[in-house]
Amino acid sequence: MRISYIIPDGQYGFFEDIVPILCDSGICVEINTITTDSDIVLAGILPVTHTWIDAISRSGKPFILWHWDLFSFVDLGSPRWRGFLEMLPNALDIWSCSYETARQLMEARGLYSYVMPAWVQREIPVKFRSEDYVMYAASCASLGKRVDWAETACRLLKLPLRLTHGQKLSRVEYVRQLSACRVYLMTAFEESNGSIPAMEAASYGKPVVLADIPSNREVFGETEGVFYFKSWDFGD
Repeated sequence: MRISYIIPDGQYGFFEDIVPILCDSGICVEINTITTDSDIVLAGILPVTHTWIDAISRSGKPFILWHWDLFSFVDLGSPRWRGFLEMLPNALDIWSCSYETARQLMEARGLYSYVMPAWVQREIPVKFRSEDYVMYAASCASLGKRVDWAETACRLLKLPLRLTHGQKLSRVEYVRQLSACRVYLMTAFEESNGSIPAMEAASYGKPVVLADIPSNREVFGETEGVFYFKSWDFGD
């Protein structure tokens, strides 16, 4: 079997970790290319799916969508999601990254999805010395990310904030910054999988502060070093 696997180039160690597992199972995996020999397309994360919608449609290949975003099927009027919404009912399978995402997808669109959660592992076994900065890896400044809360809270508490777009750093530098931070903060209310950066920070033993939403609770539970604040409560 030959899978065309669509993932962000060189930025997400998690997605690349799956490749050797598939290969060990006797599956041929081609990264970010769809050929006439491809049996199926697996689109591994929504942002990259956007740029591949036309190519996937033109290929005529059956495809699996690995669904990550809570808002993608709620904000039905947004052009950003239109192509993805059209693809969803035509997918051979849909995978959701948490039970909360699957529940909301069924409630909003009436579509069943398998739950295929994310996982992370330490890429660098030696810890860096902690530095006195709070880190938040946010892909954008949308309302659901609440980057403004992170900036305001750190300013009021006189804590240095390192706000970064993880995909714009080299993987090595991103992991270095993440493993050296004093605290990892995630103020987002739109995450559907506990956020891979937050999971990565926790894997390095960093305290993690995040919104008390069902998907975060599902992933982290009562893990030591994970602290929740009341959703939409800046004071908390």
